[in-house]
Formats: sequence, C-alpha cells, structure tokens
Amino acid sequence: MTFFAVILVVALVPIQAYFAAQVSSLQSFITPSSNQTVPVIQPRSPKVLAAAIAPLAPNCRVANCIALTFDDGPNPATTSKILDILAQQHVPATFFVVGKRVHGNEALLRRIYDEGNEIGNHSWSHSDFTKLTPDQIKAEVMDTQNAIVAAGLPAPRLFRPPYGALTPTVKQSIPLRIALWNEDPNDWATRNAAAVQMALLASARPGGVIDAHDIYQATADSLGPTITALKARQFTFVTMSQMMASDDPGPGHEFYGYKDKTISPAIK
Repeated sequence: MTFFAVILVVALVPIQAYFAAQVSSLQSFITPSSNQTVPVIQPRSPKVLAAAIAPLAPNCRVANCIALTFDDGPNPATTSKILDILAQQHVPATFFVVGKRVHGNEALLRRIYDEGNEIGNHSWSHSDFTKLTPDQIKAEVMDTQNAIVAAGLPAPRLFRPPYGALTPTVKQSIPLRIALWNEDPNDWATRNAAAVQMALLASARPGGVIDAHDIYQATADSLGPTITALKARQFTFVTMSQMMASDDPGPGHEFYGYKDKTISPAIK
C-alpha cells in the first residue's frame, strides 16, 4: 500500500464512523425501540376547525349584517333540513333551544354546534315568564343550561324569553344576556313557505335579527331561496353573538339588533 493510500484510509475511518452514528440515530427515530414513545398528532375536531377558520365578526353597527335565529327546537326532521341548507349556503345561524327537547336529540345539538352555529337557551318548557316566580324562572333557565352541557356542549351565553315576555323582575332573574329580535316573519302563524319567504325579504334590513322557528316544515322550505336572495342583496350572515359583539349588553339587559344601521334602541 502506498503512503498516499494509507493516508486516505486513515482519513476515511472517522468520516465513516460519523455517518454510521448519524444513520443509527435516524433509524432509532424512524423505528423507535419498545421503550420509546412517539407523540401522536390528534386530528382536530370539526368545532375546533370551525373556530380556527371562522372570520372575524364584522362591526354590525356599520356592516350589512343579518342574523338568522331559530326558536323552539330541536326537531329531528325540520332542524336537520335547516342545517343541511345552512351548510350548503355556508351561512351560520343561532338556535334557541327548548330544554325539554334536548333529551334524545343530543347528537342533533352537537351537529348544530360542530357545523359552526350557535346554541342559545329558550327556557325549559316555553312558559310565559311573566307568570312565573323568580325561583321558577331560574329553574327554567338552569335546567336548560344543564341539559345542554350534559349533551357535551358549552353552556349557552344567550337567553331568549318565550314570547319575548319581559318585566323588570324577569330580567333580574335571568343570569344570561337576553337576545331578542326585530324581524318576525310570522312563520308560526302562516305555516306557508311562500308567505314566510315574502315576509323575510320584505322586512330584511342591515342589523336585522330574524326570529324564525326550526320546528315548522314551511320555514325549512323557505330558507334556501331566502338566503340566496339576501346574499344577492349583499347581506353578511352572522350569529347572534357576532351581531352583539360591538355592543354586548351584559346579563340582565336585552339586545334587539340594529335596523337601518341605527344604534338606538338596540339595547335596553
């Protein structure tokens, strides 16, 4: 072996040792031994993804916001159809849930939430709160809160009183933000899809809060073309909490929405 060949072999030995160590380390990373643990990346749930990609709420004092809200559900047949339409149209809504309807419909409530909609409290039995004692009012509210939480959902922040019936005593007995409305399509009275759509389009204004009901087939049937028409008029659909974001009234005060971008009397 020549002198230069000896020098080359001597130089290569530490280089080979270095690369052998790196390969061994890489192999132990790719194929861990039995006493090693590899972190597992869990997929994000639909509700986490929805929250991550949700756009910032516009300032509904000035933007062409409109809030779709639905009372009295859930109803497996009609609420499911409404959710299908909202998903197809990429539009959020707020569902004010009656507590006694939660049992047996827990999966439907989770679908409402997981698809980016908001859930509010609409009492346990849809009683007129002006005819109840403060303790009865609190029980109606808290029983519904507990039922929604037991279904695996966050406790609602918003409350809508049945019939919109409020007195100072009622307001003092409700520990949540009170969410009312300023556009009523009277779907509960007409039960006619064409009439509901006509009423919605006639009353729609920037800052509007639509009070519809997800328990009626006519309401579900009217929803798709109504949303399409409102989109053509450049409305931005928001949840009730997004509508209230610029003027959160706090517990014990009611919020109606804005009409024609007029600030007062949105809150009382």
